[in-house]
Amino acid sequence: MGHSLIRKSSLAFPQDLILILGDPPLLAGESRDKYDGLLAAVAQSIMPRTDLDWMFVRDIADISWQILRLRRIEVAAIELVQKEIVLEHLKSTRDASDVVEHASYRIFSARDEADRWARDPKARKKIDARLAACGISSDAVLAMAYDRAAPQLGSIHSRIAYCERQRSAILRDIERRDETYARKLGAASDAVIDAEFSEAAE
Repeated sequence: MGHSLIRKSSLAFPQDLILILGDPPLLAGESRDKYDGLLAAVAQSIMPRTDLDWMFVRDIADISWQILRLRRIEVAAIELVQKEIVLEHLKSTRDASDVVEHASYRIFSARDEADRWARDPKARKKIDARLAACGISSDAVLAMAYDRAAPQLGSIHSRIAYCERQRSAILRDIERRDETYARKLGAASDAVIDAEFSEAAE
């Protein structure tokens, strides 16, 4: 693998387990540093000493990472549909008295404005105000996005629920061996998921 699973930590993932378990379940674009931080936070909760302890840590870290990924996908899905809806309303609420200018805006400028709405808070505020003046509030845009994205969100929620069941099953298995470890690992998993998701929402 070329580098350890935990960086800047006194805890060292056993090399023999690295060879057995392989690389962490990262997709293209996902941060190895963030995964390592999550793994380290889970490990700190029980201070693993044996290979079995480390396997518990890895299982919980991996499933926690998958839950975080799905939560990010949920947010991205809603934001993508919001931008589509903003684009549609920008086109439909533009003054159409100048046919040529209106056509040019619809073809060339509306998408640029929707892109700015998605990435620039100041531009979003101005565009939201313009749409609100036409009777389309930001809350209405969000509601329409949730409605349009409902099939995608349902699929994502099902996958999150499946991962949560997997995590519960892992913790039950650990609890049969060590109740204290199971409790600490569950709390650590909850903490890292809540902390990262809260940070991303700020």
